[in-house]
Amino acid sequence: MFNYDDFAVYIVKMQKALMRQGQDRQEAFNNALAVWSFASLIKNQKGQSDGEN
Repeated sequence: MFNYDDFAVYIVKMQKALMRQGQDRQEAFNNALAVWSFASLIKNQKGQSDGEN
């Protein structure tokens, strides 16, 4: 099941890390969201290929 608290914590941590690397706030948020999206897609695809889903 999707955990919104974990999602929010991850996005904020990733955004802060990207901002420390010089990205502005909105760009860092967008990139953090993209990273989370890609990681989730890969995780879901791996689960399907392993027969878990």
